[in-house]
Amino acid sequence: MQQEVIEGYRLSPQQEYLWLLGPQDGAAYRTQCALRLEGELQKSFLQEALQEVVAQHEILRTAFRDVPGMNLPLQVILEHGPWSWREVDLSELAETEQSSQLAALERSESQRVFNHEQGEVLYACLAMLAPARHVLMLNISPLC
Repeated sequence: MQQEVIEGYRLSPQQEYLWLLGPQDGAAYRTQCALRLEGELQKSFLQEALQEVVAQHEILRTAFRDVPGMNLPLQVILEHGPWSWREVDLSELAETEQSSQLAALERSESQRVFNHEQGEVLYACLAMLAPARHVLMLNISPLC
């Protein structure tokens, strides 16, 4: 029988507290922000910048692996963090409809389930309101 060796770290006391509060996917503890971006936007540069942030910060590349015999998961730092990028075009809608769709989008983004086992702890959603007006929504797992 072959045993798998997992190199990882214990949860910090704060992470352990949040884990035991459960569920880790609830909107109550996640970090959320929405940024209004005005002016010309090169989406590929924004994606690359976010990828660079993930590459520079280990916690954004961390998977939380369940290990048999352990009550708490083990933090495993991945070489490449699998973060999520989504784009939504609301530019064809009237301003009042954009507002309601944007609010609905923010609610749905805040309910997305993090895949801690795979290390997906960051979700980014870019909503285009007009060619030079965007809203960037970021959701980060409470374990980060």
